[in-house]
Amino acid sequence: MKKILILMLMLGLLLSCNDDFLERYPENSISKEAFFNTATDLELYTNGFYGGIGSSYDDIGTDNISTREAKDATWDLLRAAVSDLTQDGWSKDSWSALRSINFFLENSNAPNATEAEVKHYQAIAKFFRAQFYIDKVNTFSDVPWLNKALDVTDEEYLYAPKDTRGLVVDSIIKDMKFAVDHLSLSNGSKTRVSKWAALASLARFSLHEGTFRKYGMKNAAEAAYLTSKSASEYTYLLEIARDASQQLMDEGGFSLHGDYTELFTSNSLEGNSEIILYDDYENDKREHNAFTRLEWQYGTSQNLLDTYLKLDGTPYTLEELKTLEFRDSFSNRDPRAAQTINSPGWRMPGSESDYVGKLPFGGLGQVKFTPLDEDGWSWGASYNDLPIFRYAEVLLINAEAHSELGTLTNTILDNTVNAIRSRAGITGNLTTSAPVDPLLDARYPNIDVANKGAALEIRRERRVELACEGRRYADIIRWHVGDAIFTTDGKPENLQRGMYVPKMTVQPDGATYTLIEVTGDNEPDVIVAATAGDLATASNSHPGLSQISLDENIALTNGDEGHIIFDREVDVPGTFVEPKYYYRPIPQSAVLLNENLVQHELWSN
Repeated sequence: MKKILILMLMLGLLLSCNDDFLERYPENSISKEAFFNTATDLELYTNGFYGGIGSSYDDIGTDNISTREAKDATWDLLRAAVSDLTQDGWSKDSWSALRSINFFLENSNAPNATEAEVKHYQAIAKFFRAQFYIDKVNTFSDVPWLNKALDVTDEEYLYAPKDTRGLVVDSIIKDMKFAVDHLSLSNGSKTRVSKWAALASLARFSLHEGTFRKYGMKNAAEAAYLTSKSASEYTYLLEIARDASQQLMDEGGFSLHGDYTELFTSNSLEGNSEIILYDDYENDKREHNAFTRLEWQYGTSQNLLDTYLKLDGTPYTLEELKTLEFRDSFSNRDPRAAQTINSPGWRMPGSESDYVGKLPFGGLGQVKFTPLDEDGWSWGASYNDLPIFRYAEVLLINAEAHSELGTLTNTILDNTVNAIRSRAGITGNLTTSAPVDPLLDARYPNIDVANKGAALEIRRERRVELACEGRRYADIIRWHVGDAIFTTDGKPENLQRGMYVPKMTVQPDGATYTLIEVTGDNEPDVIVAATAGDLATASNSHPGLSQISLDENIALTNGDEGHIIFDREVDVPGTFVEPKYYYRPIPQSAVLLNENLVQHELWSN
């Protein structure tokens, strides 16, 4: 452990030092005599913290995604039992960022900077320390809270036991509130944290932790664990989420941007009224892989598509959804469905032909985040900017916090959910007296609020508005609905499904197959055949079409018709274990190195 900490100290120093400089000054002199004299020095050092937060452009590992690649891309909750004690996140590299932040906070009183400037940059450091610990709490629950830069002689800290979840969460909240109080309203660009980014982060984390505790208390074993860790109270966290989101709504000056697609395809989000904080990308300099989410080895799920409302704000019934063909799935539908999933007639920007989804991965490709520039259509070449915090999420946080606190009103819904739906083009308003959708009720069976119908609709709205932005996994965890969503019990609705395939029949050429029209031109585009032999015959009869057979690792929910499922899903290893899989264990290697570290109670046997 001491060797690991020595490496951590060296890594922290190397962030801002060169070898010659290290030869001239010891560590405590470095900060005072060279690095932390002016506000510019503070800014340069804190720029190195920005790797501690980032954007996301997929929901891999959740029910929003349909894929046959089980090993790397799906069922993260169910795979916990497989990866358990070898889980990463506790190595020296996983903690070195914290050491750099604490080193800065200990040495940041620059003599040639104003008090406001010093506090501003200290606020940036505390913002990122909070981000660091948010990740650790959400992963491991109880972790040591370290608020000093460790030295190899700090035996007490090197071999520190875990602090309680309650203590760490309260420390995170304290850091975030300091950031809110001392960060500038604007730090020159929306790529830099500001008071508004701190409020958004505070609201997001408080809602997560508040609902995590609330729904965790419904399981006796988990309730005992949370209570023992001073983490049984949740109301004050929901109040923080409510108040932080409301302050941002009242004072931030943000508004919903009129074009939903543009939020995820623009090459410049700086002036966008909805963006609070974003990742800036640039062609040939800093690029990402968002385009591959359309052309990679997965698609979005039919389950996600089923969640989108009709234009009048009413949901589809189970009977309507059972045989709803792809070509009809996007008409009279929330436009965000077609802005997230490839729809009939969708084309890659600049293409002269309609896109045909890849049936081996379900046929429902993710088009959200697809760049508009053709030179961004390859691995690691996309350079459209990516949101980190946006105003629509703040509105959803506010609505959900009020719902969970029992203070939801129609005015609140109008200012939040209905405003988002109106931007999308949905005409029907959500009210507190909304009926309960049985499909949502089955998906979230443990929801415990007044105005249940409206509360379920808030969850629907969160899922579709934030689809493929990396928030779905955290929502499943905090709502404690892993069992309802992930347990594989033979019911097709609990599997990751792709598009609907009409019944295959014996065709005039003697082969068994069906033809599917997906581009909206009333001409067949895809052949789905029973066997490879049937497919060969069908291909001769209908040349030039996309094609697949049921012996290519896919199946249909009802044998010869139904939604695409994947053969490997029949044998998904394990079942969901409540409440164990809402937590991750400390890697066994870390426990062996530090005898004061105790394995998570729910993973100890």
